[in-house]
Amino acid sequence: MTNTNKNTTIHQGHGDHMAPFFKDDEILIYINDIIQSSKPGNDIETEYVSYESDEKIKAEVLAMRYESGSIGFLTLLAKPQHQQQYEYISGYPYLDGIAHDVVITDVFEWKNCLEATVKCMVRNEYDEDFEFSFFATDYYANKHRYQVGAKLRINLAASALSSEQGSLGFEFTGQQAVDFLAKTGRQPTYDDKGNIEPVKFSTAELVAFMPTDDETPDIVGFMSPIKVINTDMVFFDKKISRGEILIHRDPDIKTTLYYNAETKIEAGYPIMGGLWLSAHLEE
Repeated sequence: MTNTNKNTTIHQGHGDHMAPFFKDDEILIYINDIIQSSKPGNDIETEYVSYESDEKIKAEVLAMRYESGSIGFLTLLAKPQHQQQYEYISGYPYLDGIAHDVVITDVFEWKNCLEATVKCMVRNEYDEDFEFSFFATDYYANKHRYQVGAKLRINLAASALSSEQGSLGFEFTGQQAVDFLAKTGRQPTYDDKGNIEPVKFSTAELVAFMPTDDETPDIVGFMSPIKVINTDMVFFDKKISRGEILIHRDPDIKTTLYYNAETKIEAGYPIMGGLWLSAHLEE
């Protein structure tokens, strides 16, 4: 079985993925401090494609990892054989999440051969499948494990590209209520003053998961109840909140969500917006 899909166009960049930790090109201000404060992680020899060439070359790839609690940042550097200078390849959030057992259904390897967007599947007890995609933050070191058909245990996390407090529900009143009830073959009810009673709908427990497009399958629109875990996290000078949300029911698939602490969520309300899913293999 093949481990990479060459026929699907995938956006290959991390600009939007920096939210809520950095805005726009703000990462350029911090990148030197990040690398200086990082600890060397995996140091492997592998093939990659340089920005200056379309050919695969062998290089020493060094992963520099900065950590601030459960928030991490990974910087990939590559030093081609017989050269002394490291090339900056990529940098992206490396987040602590929630473990899930999945089956890999597709792997979209990026041009540099060190990063990939991965599609996976979770099956419920009724043999119904739920598929979602994530950016594999450890692909550079685990290419051999991200194989189509492989059963893997991943650590899944999400960061909010945008977020706001969702609604607890809505209602139809007056003629709207009459029209809705008529569509369902029912008659309106009246209160003791003779007013039509509204038809109420609750969205407090609604879970919505809406992928944006084929080029960015790891970016989705979402809505979910949230359990706030930590509202006092700091990444450099950024105040970050971390909560727990659902991206699917039956099977229930939970993930941690990192979002800007300026987003105020009242107890009992859902959170909604856009998110980026990332994951690494559970250690």
